[in-house]
Amino acid sequence: MCVAFKLDKLFVFKESDHGTSWQAMMFVFVNLIGVLQTYLVSIAFAEWLFPHWGFSWYAREIAHLIGISVPTITSYIGHKYLTFR
Repeated sequence: MCVAFKLDKLFVFKESDHGTSWQAMMFVFVNLIGVLQTYLVSIAFAEWLFPHWGFSWYAREIAHLIGISVPTITSYIGHKYLTFR
C-alpha cells in the first residue's frame, strides 16, 4: 500500500491541496472502503444474483472477478476527490 501511495502521488495525482499525512490517511480510508466493496459485491453476485439467474458456471470465481473490478473505478474516483484533491 505504501508503494501504491507513492506511485499515485508521483505519477497519477500530481497536485494536491492537502499535506502528505492527510493524503495517507485518506488513501488508507479509500482502500478500506474498496476492500469492503469487493467483499459485498462478490457476495451479492455469488450468493444472491447468480443463483437467482440460474448461473452456476464458475459462479464464485466470476463473482470475485466482478467484485475486484468494481473498486478499480470507485477507488480512482475516491482518490481523485478525497485523497489527492
